[in-house]
Amino acid sequence: FTGAFVPHTQIGFDRNDDGTPDAYSPGFENDSATPLPVEFAGAPTPTVEGRDVVLTWRTLTETNNAGFYVQRKRKGTASWTRASALVPTKAEGDASGEGHTYRYRVMSLAPGRYRFRIRQEDRDGVRSAGPATALVEVGLEKQFSLHAPAPNPLRPGETARLPVSVPEGEAVEGVLYNSLGQQVRRLEASGAAVTVRAEDLASGLYFVRIETDSGRTATQQVTLVR
Repeated sequence: FTGAFVPHTQIGFDRNDDGTPDAYSPGFENDSATPLPVEFAGAPTPTVEGRDVVLTWRTLTETNNAGFYVQRKRKGTASWTRASALVPTKAEGDASGEGHTYRYRVMSLAPGRYRFRIRQEDRDGVRSAGPATALVEVGLEKQFSLHAPAPNPLRPGETARLPVSVPEGEAVEGVLYNSLGQQVRRLEASGAAVTVRAEDLASGLYFVRIETDSGRTATQQVTLVR
């Protein structure tokens, strides 16, 4: 399992992490004196199975609830995205207001890090979102690394090659920095390596930094000698 339940929490209206309403928010603030239709036991619990994530969540009470939508947000993106059709409530016709347990499988995700949450919709069409999971890694089983450059030190006319190991399907960007931390240039990152050409570089110590589209970073040093 990745992530864990948190103490039970009543859901609030749907918002992004920065506090702004997201695409599904009705744009209203919750009046704490008005009971919400669903009370969650906590954030959904995710189980990663290859490129799929199985989410399990539990409600403590349900009143006037139509059902749920699963939402996901990939690291580095600003908005939540719907990841399911409506999951119908199990409390249909149940006047007790008691809670229930639900499961939903989000299938065939691209490699990356994700958060998940459950958005509830009541029978009046009002939508609200529960707490989100911690970051969940999907499809990142392969070791991530930036290997030492060769040749090193680097001399005029030479090109240093730094092999890269990244999960399948992830893009890599490389940047070269000088010893003062100033960006010198963007680097060519093709295939399974990043390359540094000696042309137009002064003698000294440089740092090669790579970052994947899922947010992983790695750094190596290379020295240029003239």
